[in-house]
Parts: sequence; C-alpha cells; structure tokens
Amino acid sequence: MLLLVLLSIFSGFGGPPPKTTAASLKAVRVTYLADETQALKLDCPAKATTCFTVPFVQAIMMQESGGNTAAHSSAGALGLMQVTRGKVSASQDPIAPLTNIEAGVTYLNACARWFGGDLELTAACYNAGPGTGTTHVRDLGVRGPEKLAGATQWPAVAAYIKGHSPLHGYLQTVRYVSGVMGFFAEFQKPDPLASPGRP
Repeated sequence: MLLLVLLSIFSGFGGPPPKTTAASLKAVRVTYLADETQALKLDCPAKATTCFTVPFVQAIMMQESGGNTAAHSSAGALGLMQVTRGKVSASQDPIAPLTNIEAGVTYLNACARWFGGDLELTAACYNAGPGTGTTHVRDLGVRGPEKLAGATQWPAVAAYIKGHSPLHGYLQTVRYVSGVMGFFAEFQKPDPLASPGRP
C-alpha cells in the first residue's frame, strides 16, 4: 500500500524535459536575473540556512519550463517554475515571472528545510509535488525510498530506485534530478557572452 501511495505522488509530474538550446540557456541566464535575485532576497533572509544561489533557481527553471513563461502541464502547473495557482494569491498572475519565481523559490525553501538543504533531495522534492489526501511529500515523497534504501544521500537513493523494479515509478524523478544538477553546473560557469565586468 505504501508503494502505491509513493508511486502516485511521483506519477504525472514534470512532463518531458524541455528542449535545450544555446538561446534558451542564455535566456534563462539573463532574462529573469533581476526577478530571481529579488525572489531570493524576499525568501532567503540573511540568517537562513537554506538560501539558494541564482544558478540553482535557474537550473530548476530550465528543467521545468526551458525558460518559457507560457509553459503549462497537464497537472495544472504554470510558467517558468511550473507552480500551481494555489501557490499564489488570487489577485496575482501565476505566470508573471516575478510572481512565478517567488512562488517557486518559496517551495524550494520548504523542500530544503525538509531535506536539510541537500540540493539533490530538494530538487527531487520540487519535482515530486504534493501528495494525495492527507499525505504530503514531507511525510512520504522522496523520504519513502530514502527509508527503504536506508540512505540519506540522493545518489544512493537513486541507485536503489534503479535497482528495484517496484520503485521504477520514481525513474522520472531520477532523470529530473540529473537534469537539474546538469543545468546547475552549466549555470555556475561564467557566461561566455557576458560583457566585461558583469558577473
């Protein structure tokens, strides 16, 4: 029964990975920089232990939408960070870049608190989405396979998932985390087209 609940949490989220082009990477790197920086200021006070760098936010954004503000999923996720309407107030436009990024960063922070700031587990949590009924990702979600694997680090959890066919419903999340971390590495590199003196 637990496996059925866990698998239901992970099914239907994420969709196919976006197409990656030099233009889309460039757009995500520079177009929303002010919004990402503002969102991090709002959601990551100086004393916070779960603050994210802009490259990590960009990596989530790239994996979620490829930088497309109009992206939407069959599960009802919208915009750059693929947030649901319930994550923003009724008066806000969920696809407006700053609103969307702020909502995404808020959820990233919640995931990071649940998983001790581990970036890979945080990405897995972001992808997993909420549970069903009274079950939430912080109670089961990626913690389920973590407990089953007896592991606390994502590489061991991912290896356990890959090696146990009843958990293959989680393979989409394994691919998602890999994609996010690949983009994270890419966005930490200096922008080769940046003007001199620009970070």
